[in-house]
Amino acid sequence: MPMFIGQGTPNRYFIESLTISNNAGIQDEVVEIFEQFQITESIYQNFITGSITIGDGANFFNRMGFTGQEYIRIHLAGIEGPEEQVPYEEQIDLVFRIYKVTEMMKDGNSTRYTLHFVSPEALQANRKRISRAYNGTVSDICAKIMKEELGIREDSDKKPDGKYTGVRIKSEGNIQCVVPNWTVSETLNRLVSYAQSEEGMTPNSYYMYQTANKGYKLNKIEDMYGLKYLGGDAVFGEALAGSGDPNASYDEDGSQGKRPGPGTDIYDISKPALFNVLENTKNGLYSGKRITMNPINKIYQEIPFRIADADEWDMDSKGEYKTKGHISKSLPFRVAPEVVRLPADGAVAGQALDIAPQSESLDSIIDYTDAALDFGYETPMNINGKDTTINNLHHKTQLGNFKRQSVRQLLSSNTVNVAISGRTNISCGQTINLDLKQPIESGGVVEDEFMHNGEFLIVGCTFVGTPDSLIVQLELATDGLESSMDGYQTPTAIVG
Repeated sequence: MPMFIGQGTPNRYFIESLTISNNAGIQDEVVEIFEQFQITESIYQNFITGSITIGDGANFFNRMGFTGQEYIRIHLAGIEGPEEQVPYEEQIDLVFRIYKVTEMMKDGNSTRYTLHFVSPEALQANRKRISRAYNGTVSDICAKIMKEELGIREDSDKKPDGKYTGVRIKSEGNIQCVVPNWTVSETLNRLVSYAQSEEGMTPNSYYMYQTANKGYKLNKIEDMYGLKYLGGDAVFGEALAGSGDPNASYDEDGSQGKRPGPGTDIYDISKPALFNVLENTKNGLYSGKRITMNPINKIYQEIPFRIADADEWDMDSKGEYKTKGHISKSLPFRVAPEVVRLPADGAVAGQALDIAPQSESLDSIIDYTDAALDFGYETPMNINGKDTTINNLHHKTQLGNFKRQSVRQLLSSNTVNVAISGRTNISCGQTINLDLKQPIESGGVVEDEFMHNGEFLIVGCTFVGTPDSLIVQLELATDGLESSMDGYQTPTAIVG
């Protein structure tokens, strides 16, 4: 019988199985002795990771004979209606490989320790190496490697082994390449970073990642933006004033009362680091330079990159994106020339002062193209000799690296972490709606938060379960702001 946890609360859920088995075939349930488990997925990692903490008062550790070579099956079900499980397609049912034991502490007759686990394919991907030639689209080559080396099937049938590809967006253009004895993991990472769509790489950079309820995915950012959680109808906001209790009950309209959830309250909000200009500058978010050298014809070339010049970030005179493929309206920084203004001495708290005097003027933040450099060799040679019609994986051309890195930096510099009710039908690679409010001075009235509102991409998702409740911790990111930035000025493009 499944264990029903947290009955009558928004964070209730079912545990169908927390079963550990060893290589000798001995298996045992740990539902009665676990303290907490975490399952983490991210678009930035190929495989799911996690951990489970055990409070062992019955010598389970020695009876199981742990060596870090065990397996654990975790089967969870969220709630639909008052007490019904969601359909199997929306449940988490996966087998993981235990690879490490940490934090073992003994207290009398009881021992507490944490078992760390990962998808079995992760271990295989770091054990096996590839030395062979491939020809075709990057997505086709990746699918071939995933099937032949890791046993990951190209179908969407949900199975406990998790070895299926729920989504695979095809990339454009053929490549020919030789994989020079890379591990499977390194091969997939390099291939996926090279995949692109003919429309450009900015919103279309690809990621390979595993989700807890939809298998493996090979997807691009633009398509993730279109995957709206619950069809985009659910809007998540902070808990009702005065409640703030994850165990509170709410009606359909959000008021406290009859319905026990799960609701759309956010129980916790944190913003770890915003707008890190120094880090973004060093990593080429705003601008940079691609330096190429062709060893055959000895041609040296420098190609400047500025984010506002890229077609995919094309903006109008107000600084709002003109092209599709974004979830926000504008870049989260000003591109007009920077002005150094000296703050007044002895400002009065809460009292607005006249604008500070200008000291000097600097170039736009996107004009410092020497801040980040990307170097590579360009050659028309591939495995079949000279052929300029087919791309070669080993010699990535033009500004692909800058564009991909810019997207990642843009997302990571504008991030918010939230915790919501336990749901097993949510995953990274989807968008979610936030409705956050900020208080203003007049009598506790609230208004929309300018920086963090609207649609966000779920770049990371962690399911945290205890014997009392299930919480989902989301790492959310956006590629800009929901309103155009004051002081925007259309930059003059670099011609080069």
